[in-house]
Amino acid sequence: MNIRARRVLWSFFLAIFLVVSPLLILYALGYKYNWPKKRLEKTGVFFIKSFPKSADVYLNNEKTGSKTPTQITRLLPKNYEVKISKDGYRSWIKNLEVLPQTTTFIEDVSLFKEVLNYQLLLSGNFNDFLQSPNQELIAFVETTETNRKIWLYNQISQNFIELYQTNETNVKLISWSLSSRKILVRQDNQYLVLNSNQANYYTKLSEITGVTMENPKWHTLNDNYLYGLNHNSLYRLDIISQTTEKVTADFVLDFQPYGSEVIYLAKSSGQYFLKTDQSGGSQTIFSLPVSGPYLFGLHNSNLSLLDTSQQILYLLKLEDENQPVRAVIKNVTNFEWHNTALVYWNNYELWAYFPESGDKTLLERTSQQIKRAFWHPNAAYVFVILADRLKIYELENREKRNTYDLLVIPDKNENFITTDKKGNNLLMLDEQNGQKGFFEVNIQ
Repeated sequence: MNIRARRVLWSFFLAIFLVVSPLLILYALGYKYNWPKKRLEKTGVFFIKSFPKSADVYLNNEKTGSKTPTQITRLLPKNYEVKISKDGYRSWIKNLEVLPQTTTFIEDVSLFKEVLNYQLLLSGNFNDFLQSPNQELIAFVETTETNRKIWLYNQISQNFIELYQTNETNVKLISWSLSSRKILVRQDNQYLVLNSNQANYYTKLSEITGVTMENPKWHTLNDNYLYGLNHNSLYRLDIISQTTEKVTADFVLDFQPYGSEVIYLAKSSGQYFLKTDQSGGSQTIFSLPVSGPYLFGLHNSNLSLLDTSQQILYLLKLEDENQPVRAVIKNVTNFEWHNTALVYWNNYELWAYFPESGDKTLLERTSQQIKRAFWHPNAAYVFVILADRLKIYELENREKRNTYDLLVIPDKNENFITTDKKGNNLLMLDEQNGQKGFFEVNIQ
């Protein structure tokens, strides 16, 4: 090859280098040519996760070929209709914007079954239902012609045991201890303590106190202790030593064990006061309007007080002596916590509230009655019983919310439904094809 040919070849490769190198650099820096706009633009990324996994991802109705979890890169900045779809499941659809040099996260996507199959776990005529705090056990009451039986279902082992049987007709499950080891039961006018790991063993509270206690509640740190009222006097009951101790001389309307203390609502000289019992004696926290009845609520360390007459919910933070009320929420019929998040409702509105940030989101406003709401364990969705339908609402508030109509809830059965620990299944009392019983419904 002569010198002239070598120079031409060298010039050719140099030109290619000068043209291609900047393009490669721009590509590496995330640039892409936008043909409609006729200019280079920095690109963005979608990072997508779903449960269950291996769902297909569509952008603007075009299948990407990616399956969740996935990262879709080099997207020009604009709005995309994102659809996450899997055979046998309802699709998740939302319009989301991609920004230049930014990753848009889509992480809390749950896909729900299109067709729900009911599996009968135990047949019978059941009329009460209570899940343990650790979400591993469910107690329910069976009514027969001759007696009442309390059954216990272990969601981990999927075993049933007959925990208790009686000929009395009025049996009601009241509450689990926070350790999930004991259950408080009302039998006619008597209260019993059942051990979840020991069938047919129980303790009668009247044998400890000698009198009938009203509204007994578990100590939050030790399930060998209970508190209860007798003629508006507050007592602490020791199940092991079979002793009773009066907590305060105040006229007590209601109370809530809280850590090592007990918080109570006292009436004095026609006024209401929120007080706490401490080792040094009672201490007044603040006064309250003469209203009510007031109802305490406790989830983990989240303490609340609901004025049922005025529908005002007080969120309490007693550790802050200067400001023990961290929020006051109006128009509340009922509510439910999930860790630090709160869902509350009245007949026609449903809200999600996050006390740490102060954010509040309207999830539903409807002409139909909202009977109950409860959290999906992933805290990204809320189940809502609206009239006779169980629906599930997505909390993700970018663009529209995905909501799904799941199933029909029989009249007056709204309190007899819950999820398993992961939220894959609903557990409920129902009647299907003429058969009554305890059912499992796979939703994910």
